[in-house]
Amino acid sequence: MEKILVDMDGRLGNQMFQYAYALKLKKQFPKSEIIINFHRISLYADLAPNESGWKDNLQYFKADHQTNQQKLSDFLSGYLSKTQYFWLRVTNRLQHHLSIFKKNSYFPFEKLPNLLKYYSRFLYRHGLLIYPSKIEKLNYEMENSSILLHSYFEDASFFEGLQDELRATFSPREELLEQNKDLYKKIKEGQSICITIRRGDYLSKENQQSFFQCDESYFIKGIEIIKEKVKNPIFFFFSDDLEYTGQFAVEVMTEDDQFFVEKEGNPIWEKLRLMSACKHYIISNSTFSWWCQFLSDNPQKIVVGPKNWYPKDSINKNNALVQNDWIQI
Repeated sequence: MEKILVDMDGRLGNQMFQYAYALKLKKQFPKSEIIINFHRISLYADLAPNESGWKDNLQYFKADHQTNQQKLSDFLSGYLSKTQYFWLRVTNRLQHHLSIFKKNSYFPFEKLPNLLKYYSRFLYRHGLLIYPSKIEKLNYEMENSSILLHSYFEDASFFEGLQDELRATFSPREELLEQNKDLYKKIKEGQSICITIRRGDYLSKENQQSFFQCDESYFIKGIEIIKEKVKNPIFFFFSDDLEYTGQFAVEVMTEDDQFFVEKEGNPIWEKLRLMSACKHYIISNSTFSWWCQFLSDNPQKIVVGPKNWYPKDSINKNNALVQNDWIQI
């Protein structure tokens, strides 16, 4: 194996999953190099100019890879073999035009029809890690010099035993911001509880049914659970909607509670540093929130998380990010 190619998709949380899986493969093929194409993300940025995060977010961390900005078709045809590129094009057509591919796109591997399980294995043998979104462990019969990743790899079991390496990889390149030095000290010294409230595009009409899962009642219940289990907790609120979160914190916290809301203007890499430094967690069903608790170095951490990662009526059926050692509500 010479090259591990990543057709990158999504914002930071998704990018971290894709890079982490590429890093996992690199341990299997240590002489290979990771090459990431961000062209797909640049297209999303053009389509949604009012939404933040559609860019190469890995540049802010200590990830070791080559970055490629070529048009996606040029990138893929340039690195893949003719056979790989042929089956990639066939798969794209199948996913767009056949109902069996469309309706099962978000199902975990073990729940796929046998035909799609067979097809997934066929693609893997050709070095195409594309379909389905969640995959099981497979033995690669590599016949090519490159392997292509285009999937989200959202499964906690993929990264067991890699915490230390990923913690170093996703360490910010920049120093701690001056405005957060006191807050960071409080996080490190006290029984810090990270509460992540994910709103933003989750509340849009088109996304609410598929993604919005953790409402006010969820966080209130999580806070009650933490108070029962942690002595002298200090709550730290983080969000993509700090105006709402500040109001919510004031409403739910009592006079005896210690709590802080992050300051405005923190870049995403600074948020990850602060959140992953906390001792315990109440997380949203957000990939970014998931990574913050995963990267924590507290071996006794308590994580309150959703029992189901996606709402009941969501098209997404993958629940592999929910971990058994969480308190699930």
